[in-house]
Amino acid sequence: IGITQPGQYTGTVSITPQTGASAGLPINIPVTVNATPPITVTPSPASLSLSATVGSSAVQGTVQLATNAATDTPFTTSVNTISGGQWLSATSATTTLPTSLTISANPAGLVAGTYTGSVTINAFNTAIVAIPVTLTVNPPASLQLAPTSLVFNYQTGAAAPATQAVQVTTTG
Repeated sequence: IGITQPGQYTGTVSITPQTGASAGLPINIPVTVNATPPITVTPSPASLSLSATVGSSAVQGTVQLATNAATDTPFTTSVNTISGGQWLSATSATTTLPTSLTISANPAGLVAGTYTGSVTINAFNTAIVAIPVTLTVNPPASLQLAPTSLVFNYQTGAAAPATQAVQVTTTG
């Protein structure tokens, strides 16, 4: 079919028998084609950045999936990671669009660094969209002390030594 635009197209198929009682009399069959636009899937946001700390539990983000289809559209998801193993997963409460997709990144076993992957949405093998996901794994927080040690000189029975300050900062 050479239809390139959505819409309703009508026509007639005529069959003319060559032999028999109705030879030469055309039989007309009405034909209607309802052409719909290609299905599209639109994620919002179009990409996701998540952040975790080494040794922490999984972090999650939500992506809304919309479609131009007039009815609920079945879809599947698949995940792919570039490095770091299988730290990425995606779940949804339903298997039809529109819906919300929960994307989880589990930093267990990962060292500090940046990891990339994607979640692919496939609706009818025609509307395929990939959602890039970036996971930044930060080193665990640590305390820094300045100075790193204190010395108090005290003579028994004398007044308490003067106070000394310690500055405490955190990193990570």
